[in-house]
Amino acid sequence: MASGFEEDFLDPVDEDFNCSICHLPLREPVQTKCGHRFCKLCLEKHMERFVTITKFKLHILQFEIGWVNQDVTCR
Repeated sequence: MASGFEEDFLDPVDEDFNCSICHLPLREPVQTKCGHRFCKLCLEKHMERFVTITKFKLHILQFEIGWVNQDVTCR
């Protein structure tokens, strides 16, 4: 769900004022040190998904390493 403004504006909105995630005009804009701009809610949701995916990948990696190590010790 996009968190930027979905309303129509009288004049086109400059791309510098569009969120880099939802591509809509910024709502509660935040800017990173490198200059990328996001809606506050878009960035928060993106970071939550990133952390969840990273934790899942780490869990899978630990599981796979556990099995590899188990196979080595069972021989």
